[in-house]
Amino acid sequence: MTEQTPKTISNTKATLVVGLMFAMFLVPYFYVIYIYNTGEIPTTKTNEKGTFFKPFIKLPEHELLDLNQQSWSINHIEGKWLIMNFVNEECTQSCLERIFNTEQAIVALTKDEGRVDQLVVINPELEISEDLQTLIKLRQYVHTVRNKSLLDAAAQQIFLSKEQTNHDLSGYVAIIDPESQLLLWYTPEQSISVILRDLKRLLKSSVASYSSQTENPMPN
Repeated sequence: MTEQTPKTISNTKATLVVGLMFAMFLVPYFYVIYIYNTGEIPTTKTNEKGTFFKPFIKLPEHELLDLNQQSWSINHIEGKWLIMNFVNEECTQSCLERIFNTEQAIVALTKDEGRVDQLVVINPELEISEDLQTLIKLRQYVHTVRNKSLLDAAAQQIFLSKEQTNHDLSGYVAIIDPESQLLLWYTPEQSISVILRDLKRLLKSSVASYSSQTENPMPN
């Protein structure tokens, strides 16, 4: 039997540590890949602080209007991660602050800043205040659309009600993936920093996914 020297033991420990770190990195990667490929959410506990939409809600390719009631295409945000703010009722001061803070959080992403935008979905029946219009015009990473069916679909899942859809979504936030699917939602009590931590994890996982696909392309 070969006697293990201190150097051999040290090398073995180093290998185990490296292997453990590699496995920890792959867990979120395979988790996101599983969701994308199956559309199902694993029932085991995860690190995400948000709640998954079940099933995911796809952004409509049509029926989206901008602030001027003109047709708006999702091509504007193709391939982007989005932090979505809901404006279903009057946008109060806290609503304005949420939109502003979301923009600041996106800027704070530094190297990932160009991969993330903000989407503000407004009830088409709502009269937009001058304060909200001014705020949106001054923001660099904000897209604004009007669509009632999207608000209703989100409300049905968030409030678990298929009969009533006029719940107030004020303060609620969602993360949208590059496939234009509503992925996670957050309550008004959850801070933007909590949302940002989840988003950073997803951004990191999606980079790993993209690298894997480019290194091992699917056969034609």
